[in-house]
Amino acid sequence: EAALEFLNMGSLKGKTVAVQGIGNVATPLIQFLFEKEVKKVVACDIYPHVIKEIRDIIDNRNLETYIVNQNDLSIFSRECDIFAPCATGGILNPITIPLIKAQIICGSANNQLEDSSRDDKDLFEKGIVYVPDFLTNRLGSVYSANEQYGFVKNDPLLEMHLSRSNENSIYNTTLKILNESKSTKTPPGQVALKIAEKLSYENHPIFGHRGKLIIDSIIASKWHELPLVDWKIPV
Repeated sequence: EAALEFLNMGSLKGKTVAVQGIGNVATPLIQFLFEKEVKKVVACDIYPHVIKEIRDIIDNRNLETYIVNQNDLSIFSRECDIFAPCATGGILNPITIPLIKAQIICGSANNQLEDSSRDDKDLFEKGIVYVPDFLTNRLGSVYSANEQYGFVKNDPLLEMHLSRSNENSIYNTTLKILNESKSTKTPPGQVALKIAEKLSYENHPIFGHRGKLIIDSIIASKWHELPLVDWKIPV
């Protein structure tokens, strides 16, 4: 959505999105896209059972799915506004980039650029807005890093990353990177790396009163009202 705003393309409503790979991230992504009233989602995967599962979960005539083999590059050349790589890495390279018709690339796959310098530059010169994968995937890293502090339902420390009111949210950071990329004529991946390098020297914040948050979350879930389970420990 931040990339759409950057390009003055409005909202997701009425847009067409091509999704490569249908897995644990792409499935809720597709659900989210239809909640935002996209015009169409085209999704592919190499596994037939995955295609069947997504059709069972999402019953929408505007969802087109098809099976591909590992050498099938057809998803890159689909007419769409946004291309979302959600499968394997290294898929943006000198062979696939010329095929892309989308104006925006924003997906969950790790290490999407085969060569981070070369391919970031090629996308930039072609006028395709690339949202760096480690930015779109940020919550995965944050969740893993914060796991040691205990689980809290609707965790405010996670929700802040999705809030547009937070200066450092994913949305606002994306806009910051894309605007700096435009003003400095630097590919967005390089801008993001520079920001990430700077932030890597900052100390991790100390979360005060985390224990109370966890207890409040457990009470709110009414866990204490659930029926007792007769646990049998094997001897």
